[in-house]
Amino acid sequence: RILLATRKGKAITFKATDARPMGRQTQGVTGIRLSKGDEVVGMGIARPRTEALSVTENGFGKRTAVAEFPTQGRGGQGVILAALSPKTGNVAAIQMVDEGTQEILLITSNGVVIRTPLEQVRALGRATMGVKVMAVGETKIASIATFTMTRPAQTQLDLLR
Repeated sequence: RILLATRKGKAITFKATDARPMGRQTQGVTGIRLSKGDEVVGMGIARPRTEALSVTENGFGKRTAVAEFPTQGRGGQGVILAALSPKTGNVAAIQMVDEGTQEILLITSNGVVIRTPLEQVRALGRATMGVKVMAVGETKIASIATFTMTRPAQTQLDLLR
């Protein structure tokens, strides 16, 4: 399944086969019908046991199980991804995370970056605003990234010792 998320807090999941292969010169197919002034902020592959990590402009974040998003036909309006308010701001970014994801990076529009463990972001339902992940002050969250820490690979020199 594919999950698309919008700035105004909507999300839609549909079967990947609904987005048929096309050439580069085509316009593609409609994934989600947007309301006036809305735009897509991210997408991901919604695998079983995956969670959607969403973060708002004002630093609120949450993890939501993709199982909570019903599969729809592409081109629909979607369902609520997050309860937004002036306090939370609009959705800034979304990433798919699983049990292997350990940390997230958040960056503000003025270049401030923080790194925090994913476990500090609570798993909540769709129609919730989330928890404060980063104090942003007068700026806004610009983007997020997720990563997994792995042990560095042994070098050739280590193998010769």
